[in-house]
Amino acid sequence: MIKGVNKVIIEVNDTKSAIFEKAVFYVRPEFSNKSQAKLQNHAKKYIDKANLDNRKFEYDLDEAKRRHRRLFLILAGYFLLIGITIYFIFS
Repeated sequence: MIKGVNKVIIEVNDTKSAIFEKAVFYVRPEFSNKSQAKLQNHAKKYIDKANLDNRKFEYDLDEAKRRHRRLFLILAGYFLLIGITIYFIFS
C-alpha cells in the first residue's frame, strides 16, 4: 500500500483492437496538470497507432506456426533415422 501518492491514470475501455480490450496509462507527474480531455485524446491516438500493427502480430503467429512445423519434421526425420539404425543393428 502506498500512502500519500497521487497518480493520474487514464483507462481506455474501447480500444477497437482485435487483440486488446482495455488499456491503462499511468501519466507522468510532470504531465498530470494537463486537462483530462487532452490526456484522453493522446491516449486514444497512441492506441490507434498501435492498432495499425495488428497485421504484424498475426504474421508473427503464422511464422511461429511454420517454424514449429519445420522443427517437428526435422525431429521426426531424426527419430526415423535412429529407428532405422537400431533396427539394422539388432536384426
